[in-house]
Amino acid sequence: GLFEQYQVTEVQGVATCAMREAKSGALLRDEIEELTGIRLHIISGEDEARLLSNGIIANMGALPSRTLLVDIGGGSTECSLMEGIEVLSTVSTPLGAVRCQEETLLNVPTNEKQEALLRERIRHELEISGLSEACHAAPIPQIIGSSGSIRAILRLIRKDEELPLSCSQKQLSQFTN
Repeated sequence: GLFEQYQVTEVQGVATCAMREAKSGALLRDEIEELTGIRLHIISGEDEARLLSNGIIANMGALPSRTLLVDIGGGSTECSLMEGIEVLSTVSTPLGAVRCQEETLLNVPTNEKQEALLRERIRHELEISGLSEACHAAPIPQIIGSSGSIRAILRLIRKDEELPLSCSQKQLSQFTN
């Protein structure tokens, strides 16, 4: 198999939001472990944010300034506020793309009322998580996203580039408006 082909000596399975919240999450974990032989850990949202931070630091090295790391999943969004290689704070919010679409954006295309409800929900979740306060404490010159949702947003913003890796705050604001 692939593990042998790449001479993998250690495998660790990690399950995130869907398995954390599923009533049958532990049962499914046990079945996956039995079928694959891979031990599967259902991790907290904060652990998920920490692992994402570690992955970005391993890939990019120390970040040159205060940076917000964002990963938008299907059921949750994880954020970490970083300085260099230090994680200042992590939060996990129930603001996944699929969850928000299913619970708030009920029509396609959406209407103004649904969009206003989603914006208010996002504001509320960021406030109760403490992330808004932490982010306003000092300037954050860059945000790094690490999910398929982020890549999709960048592709929509930067239609002219095949692999859009960044956008300005102005481009993001124009897009979200």
